[in-house]
Amino acid sequence: MRKIVNRIEALDGLGDLTGRIVVDVGCGTGDLVRELVSRGARAIGIDSAEMLAKAKALPAVAGEEFRIGLAVNLPFDGNFADIVAFFASLHHVPVEGMGDALNETRRILKPGGWGVFLEPVLRPGSFFELSGLIEDEREVQKSAYRTLKRAADFGLREVDETMLYFERSLDYYADQLGVFVDDETRRAQILAQAREKTERFARTAGVTPQDFRFQSLCRVNILIKN
Repeated sequence: MRKIVNRIEALDGLGDLTGRIVVDVGCGTGDLVRELVSRGARAIGIDSAEMLAKAKALPAVAGEEFRIGLAVNLPFDGNFADIVAFFASLHHVPVEGMGDALNETRRILKPGGWGVFLEPVLRPGSFFELSGLIEDEREVQKSAYRTLKRAADFGLREVDETMLYFERSLDYYADQLGVFVDDETRRAQILAQAREKTERFARTAGVTPQDFRFQSLCRVNILIKN
């Protein structure tokens, strides 16, 4: 299992990104889009109007693009993209629409294009101890994985599956809460629970809560359009 620092490292095996069209489905606040643009790609982030408002409130990078859209109805013509990325977003698609999301991935990919799906893996003692405080995603993540393993049903072929991990701090988690939990009272309650859990793990590890790092485990499945 390989440690990575930036999500864009999950694309390292796909070669030079210069000039390639990458669609980031469920782009959130646009971090990956900006990283891709810095590598010379034409990157387009897709998300809800609410989330894109948060993305556009951050400092812009020349060349970044965002469009309102859904994974099950991507706003592009066929054979458009070189790479379609779902980074921790497929499990947010309603279960009944996950297959449609893969069909849309195949439709907008150029022949030989790549679909890259990074999904969290929930294990006790990992960053799941904190992320699970917002919402229990165990069942939807299982559904997302089952859908990916049926790639051939959607005109895609799996070429690789690998495990990666990030290191995440309590401060990082607090920043994420500010993005994904709008209710201040609920956010404060969740953060208090997260702080208590972090303090417990830190004591066991013999470090301060500020220095403790959870492993955030991810599985990356790479699919190709036949």
